[in-house]
Amino acid sequence: MILVSIPEKLSGVDYHRLYIPFKNMEGVIFEHHIEGITKKYLQDNNITQVWFNRNISPEFLNPDRLFRIIKSAGCKIVCDIDDYWNMPYGHVLRDVSIKMNLRNSNISQIKHADYVVCTHSVLADMVIKELGVSKHKLVIAPNAIDPNEPQYNQEFKFNLKNIFWQGSVTHHYDLKLIS
Repeated sequence: MILVSIPEKLSGVDYHRLYIPFKNMEGVIFEHHIEGITKKYLQDNNITQVWFNRNISPEFLNPDRLFRIIKSAGCKIVCDIDDYWNMPYGHVLRDVSIKMNLRNSNISQIKHADYVVCTHSVLADMVIKELGVSKHKLVIAPNAIDPNEPQYNQEFKFNLKNIFWQGSVTHHYDLKLIS
């Protein structure tokens, strides 16, 4: 069995990185409160892998405790990342990241996971070069798009004068690059 940590309210990242890839697979348990799991729970449910995106401990900010429980149960830990851990000056989440020590926490979790799944080869190369993670621990998996989902499975009529981009404010610099 695979345990996938996702919040009750899915963000776009959780949706495309963890929910869509696993939703139709047998042997998957979605866990909304991963910080409450125990070794007994993992063993009783025959969990062999625990997947999470970026930070396994968003509430208590104590990933070491969870990593010890998961490892002691004999499970593999898979850290999924979709963004660079060093937020640039001006990024909307930079101050929060520094205040909560998320950069160092994310780096630690990436380094100590059994496997790291990331969105593309550029990010994979950064994990290898900057963090010293073995390339054998890395898997590249683009965001999952399910063409059968209603949001993608419909006809659109476009008026090229009215096309716009919609997304998170965190993509401000991405949009600058596109322009």
